Amino acid sequence: MKVSVRTFGCKVNRFESEQLISSIRDVVTVSDESDADVFVVNGCSVTATADSQIRNIIRRLSKRGRVIVTGCYARNRGTERVEGENIIYLDFMENVADWFGVPFRYAVSFSTSRPFIKIQDGCPQFCSYCIIPHLRGGKVKSVPIEQIEQLAEQFATQKVNELVLTGIHIGTYGRELQGNFELADAVEAVYKHIPAVRMGSLESAEVSDRIFGQLRSGVLLPHLHIPLQSGSNAVLKRMNRPDTAEIFRNSALKAIESVGKPGLGCDVIVGFPGESDSEFQESYDMISSLPFSYGHVFPFSARKGTPAFQMEKDEPVSPQLKKERAKILRELLEQKKDDFMRSLDGIQTTMILEKEADGGMWGTTERYLSVFFQGEGKQGSRIPVTLSHDGKSLIGTG
Repeated sequence: MKVSVRTFGCKVNRFESEQLISSIRDVVTVSDESDADVFVVNGCSVTATADSQIRNIIRRLSKRGRVIVTGCYARNRGTERVEGENIIYLDFMENVADWFGVPFRYAVSFSTSRPFIKIQDGCPQFCSYCIIPHLRGGKVKSVPIEQIEQLAEQFATQKVNELVLTGIHIGTYGRELQGNFELADAVEAVYKHIPAVRMGSLESAEVSDRIFGQLRSGVLLPHLHIPLQSGSNAVLKRMNRPDTAEIFRNSALKAIESVGKPGLGCDVIVGFPGESDSEFQESYDMISSLPFSYGHVFPFSARKGTPAFQMEKDEPVSPQLKKERAKILRELLEQKKDDFMRSLDGIQTTMILEKEADGGMWGTTERYLSVFFQGEGKQGSRIPVTLSHDGKSLIGTG
């Protein structure tokens, strides 16, 4: 049997797909899509666009072989699942491993140069627009600190030079564990064995003084991704977000104070129900005032089963206006990214080499920027470079 695993969505989905591959490869051949006869689709359901994309892929693959649909997309289908002779829905990766007749492995070996450790699952926040807590649950389930350290030690034996901590809501890490553990403890457990630690998305209200201290000392790489979602407190309240615009700004400024020039990323939603021109302007002004190195903009997508689904019926923002606002913020963030890259001209830093290219290699810097290295090196190695900007991209030289 030849099996292809397709993954969509967040880093957690990527991590769980890697776990599945590690679990099944002793009993099947893990193949690319071209010659597979069984396709595992680990789907995302965070937006209606993601749903549509995955539906089309399932339809196409089912004409070629058996399709096993899993992940948030499968759980979100509920009673609406359209199963056929070649389509099976299995909610969790453990169920998929069981279908193949093997136990699900939690400790895995990654092929990527910057592997992930999933440190927790579940999200108790229940933002009014988000379907994910309804699919993965609101109860926080943290990986014991001892297990995190064991995984980090395993990766160290494989000469891994960077690990990324990920989860559904990593800022809640440890709150249900005995011993008063928190996210900073997970960072320290990994840093004992791996020289570079990076975090996934972290709410601004949950960036603790210990986390800022770890950024300052170099225990954490100089990169922070904090979701903004809106620069308007009125919109944030309707979203049931855990923070305010002021908390977000303070966290961003403290990161700058701690590092100097951190890689600073954000997520923004435009066209949330009832979003006025002035509320959108508050988001624009917030982004304009901070030195973001990148950002993601999402037009609001109503998800059935969330409070915002009804809000969209009561106070919709037109699709055209959502599109216009998304375009405005994407252009602003692109300019912010370009300004940030230019500000790094001449800076000495380190990067992970990841992918060969004509005459060199692409990789990722400490500040989570793609850089073209003009030279040769081993994939996965961390090397010192001096950065320059060629008008389009960052170039690294040894």
